[in-house]
Amino acid sequence: SKMLRANLLEIGVSENEISKLSSELFPDVSTATEEPGSVWGASEHACERPSSTEVRCHMRGAANTADANHCGGDDDNDGGESSERLVVHVVGDSHANALLDAESASFACIAYPYVAGSAMGLANARSHSGYRQVVLRQLQSVRRHDVVILKFGQVDIEFVYYLKLVEQPALTFADFARQSINRYFAFVDEARHSLGCAQLYLMTPFPTLVKDANLLEVLTTLPLMTLRFKMDLALKLARLGTLPDEVERTKHGQHYCSLLAAEAQARSLPVIDAFAPLLDADGASAIHKNDDRSHHLRAVHRRIVAAQLERLFGGGAPPVYTVKPADEPARMAVPACAAAAAWRQAAAELRAGRLTLRLQGHVVSSYEALARVFGSPESSVYEYDDEPQAVTWMVRFPRPLLSNRALHSLDQARDSGMSSVSDVAGGGKVGYLAHLRGRHTPSFAGKLYAWAVESPDGEGMRYVKAALEDDPDDPRCVEFDTARSALGMSLRAYLRR
Repeated sequence: SKMLRANLLEIGVSENEISKLSSELFPDVSTATEEPGSVWGASEHACERPSSTEVRCHMRGAANTADANHCGGDDDNDGGESSERLVVHVVGDSHANALLDAESASFACIAYPYVAGSAMGLANARSHSGYRQVVLRQLQSVRRHDVVILKFGQVDIEFVYYLKLVEQPALTFADFARQSINRYFAFVDEARHSLGCAQLYLMTPFPTLVKDANLLEVLTTLPLMTLRFKMDLALKLARLGTLPDEVERTKHGQHYCSLLAAEAQARSLPVIDAFAPLLDADGASAIHKNDDRSHHLRAVHRRIVAAQLERLFGGGAPPVYTVKPADEPARMAVPACAAAAAWRQAAAELRAGRLTLRLQGHVVSSYEALARVFGSPESSVYEYDDEPQAVTWMVRFPRPLLSNRALHSLDQARDSGMSSVSDVAGGGKVGYLAHLRGRHTPSFAGKLYAWAVESPDGEGMRYVKAALEDDPDDPRCVEFDTARSALGMSLRAYLRR
């Protein structure tokens, strides 16, 4: 298989040795090899890199898949064709989704939202989320001719400040903002030294869209908050007496943006101002503030921010994408009864806290390609009518992939592939779990989006990549099943029973 060959090359086995050993182990399978240069890198996270032709195809909305971590910094070849669009990686908190569909004939954005990720938290190597390490890995692997936009700070000014304020009532926003900016740029300075792309931009936070009447409720809506935490926070906020109104909160945002711009200027880093274009005529607060508890941009705001990028990277009509295809059921790796039993065990492990899913990285693919491989999603939700659809898959891989470190010969590889899951670290009776989540616009089914991969460890990323790259007609293809296919319902629904 492609992954087996990649692993062998990675440990130094030559093409001739692969061909010879492969013909002995798999006599009825062609030994034809891929084009030279299709496999690169020697690190644990190395994987196949798309050619410049494939990248151009992706940016035009093809249904192929790409990996967020295989756009290596050593790839300077643009194929000599002017038709390739600039790829703009928007890395930020959940507000990065505002640029989910921002594109033109000249550029295409891929948004990587780190939900509830704060700017100051990126400096914490021991944070609960582990975002720092994941972001650094992602930045280090971006192609040289791509662009990265860091979009952090919104969570700091709209949430973290108040979490600290209830514990330190004398804390001024100016003092907090300086602390947040200092820690953010400590991370930015580290990331710049290893960033593989040609250009790094920083984007300012947006002005707050939350009306005064909804502020207390909005402050207790972060997805990582437990119900008890929300109740305690609401009580502490009420004890403060008064909270900053819309005008004062807008001034907070302006102050934070000015600090960010000053630090960026000192480092000769360009800043994209996404704050001022969203203010009303007198500059006192944002235009079209939300009437509900959402703190995210709506379609009217997103168009304004996208226009900023068009002025920067070029305009023109974007490509036309395929419409959403009919979902197909995911293939079953093992008999349905065995798969259902494994998923029930997984639910018990998750409920007891013995199994936790944490962000490991992102894969870049279209909804069309994911649905073709994994079938109907676990859930498809429109939180608001004018926002892209939130989609998730829960996938289980019952057997281990071949370990890079174990591939000293094809004989050992064959034995490793036949091992039971319980003999492999990170597997166990439930196998390997991976939670894919992201957002997409259904009318753009062939467009590339970044999909977060959450799993108990880094193996989840390898399994998902292998499944997306595999040939389903190959009898040695990666086996998997989904919670929906095995249980007849989503895992979330099963856990609620």
